[in-house]
Amino acid sequence: MDSVTTSSIEGALMYLQRDCIDRGADPTDESVNCQRKNNVSVITFLEMQIVQTNAALAEYQEQKYMYPEFCPFVMMEDGECVYADVQNNGDASSESGSSRQHPPECKQFNGLDGQPHIGPCVGAQAFAADMVAPYYDTVWFSYPNSCVTSSWKTGKSDTCREQYPGGLCSFGTDPDGVKCTFSYKILGYLSIDQLVGITAINATDSTSSNSSASSSSSAIDNVQKASSKYYKNYNAFCEAGNVEFHSYDQDKTLGLKNVSSIPFWENPSSLEANIARTQQMIALYNALADESTNHMQKLPTDLDALREANPPCYENAEVCYKAQFGCRRHSYAQVCSVCRGQRDLCVRQISSYTFPELEKASRTVSDNELRSGIFATLATQIAATSSTSGSTSGAAPIHAGVDTFALVLQGCSLLLLIWPALR
Repeated sequence: MDSVTTSSIEGALMYLQRDCIDRGADPTDESVNCQRKNNVSVITFLEMQIVQTNAALAEYQEQKYMYPEFCPFVMMEDGECVYADVQNNGDASSESGSSRQHPPECKQFNGLDGQPHIGPCVGAQAFAADMVAPYYDTVWFSYPNSCVTSSWKTGKSDTCREQYPGGLCSFGTDPDGVKCTFSYKILGYLSIDQLVGITAINATDSTSSNSSASSSSSAIDNVQKASSKYYKNYNAFCEAGNVEFHSYDQDKTLGLKNVSSIPFWENPSSLEANIARTQQMIALYNALADESTNHMQKLPTDLDALREANPPCYENAEVCYKAQFGCRRHSYAQVCSVCRGQRDLCVRQISSYTFPELEKASRTVSDNELRSGIFATLATQIAATSSTSGSTSGAAPIHAGVDTFALVLQGCSLLLLIWPALR
């Protein structure tokens, strides 16, 4: 978890489906290597515990277009925070090396270049509606660790890591929002090839297993045939001339309609089919976790119990404290969403609880230099509105007796293990 991004469990397959499995313009092109994008092969399931810093909560508690309790999502590439390429659906920009520029949200982790020093804040964002691979409750998370303005490729020196500490807690330590902001536990793994069914596809010609052939085969031949009956992995499946997934659609803005795929990926632009795919993934993982030899922990299936284990949203987010209908905590990611009306799971603040006043960190940059992307535009609009109405924005004093306003949040997330790199 050294400055990486993860996805909510509900959106686990979106990245695979949208970015990793399509063979390209010509699925028969032999120049295309038989590997998925970034050579993804395994899904790793994690349990995360997060405690944000006071300064981070103060900085972003007034934002209306973010998940409460979190900072903005920051793209990470090779352990370094980078600008997202908006035209490339949120992928990292093409800049690389020492010349790479870093977004202001990244500089805020360590208070660089006049930015407020808010500490290594975990970021989150809902993924925009995607007709190519629509998955409900898709949330991306960013976890900044030490020396976040340098990549693994260029090297993170001990001096840099010490000078610019990150949020990852040492093993066995819980986050407190002061010394560290997040910890993780690996629950288990799931092979993508096994999930999509490639390792269950018969690789032999059915006509070759007639009685005469079997009678003339040696015992060794029979063992070899049995071991090679099914494809070992995606590479073997692809090398045999098979296609996992390919879209022939030229215009994909309205979804995919002309697709060739194995059964697992059928109806890729159907929200219902994608929900079923996610449920299939969870069921398979839990079935494997039930086998004692795998030494894995099952994913919780009772989200109500998971929600009960977390604090109510109004205790961690001012926007939820002030919301007329409260907020609801939902999904495996256990994020909060502001309720726009009375509905199930919406919880309003109780009269016995008073939300503390949190002080913003000092800064020397102007307000319009604090944000990047769409948030920069929104910040400019908000500043203009505040100026017109005569309101002022200032740092509020910390509530007496409050040393650390701890967001203790437990949820389930996942990491796509990508060799040789982590997304």
